[in-house]
Amino acid sequence: MSLANIASGVLGGTPCTGVLVRTAVNVKTGATDKISQLINGVVVGIVVIALFPAFAYIPMSCIAAILVTSASRLFPKRMIGVLWR
Repeated sequence: MSLANIASGVLGGTPCTGVLVRTAVNVKTGATDKISQLINGVVVGIVVIALFPAFAYIPMSCIAAILVTSASRLFPKRMIGVLWR
C-alpha cells in the first residue's frame, strides 16, 4: 500500500487510502505542491517498515480513537449546530 501511495504521489495523484485526512493535513500545514503526497507516502512507508512489529501490540480501541479524532477534525464544528437545527 505504501508503494502504491508513493507511485500515486509521483504521478501527481492522491494516495489510495486516507485521502481525506492526508489532504486535510496538507492543506492545514500549507502544502501547495503535489510532492507533499509523495513525501507523505515515503514517510508512511518508512514508519510502517521500521515499526511494523510494534503495531501488533496496539489495541484496536486506540487505533479507532485515532481514526475518530482525525475524522472529526475534517469538518467545521459550527456546521454541527447548523445541521442539528
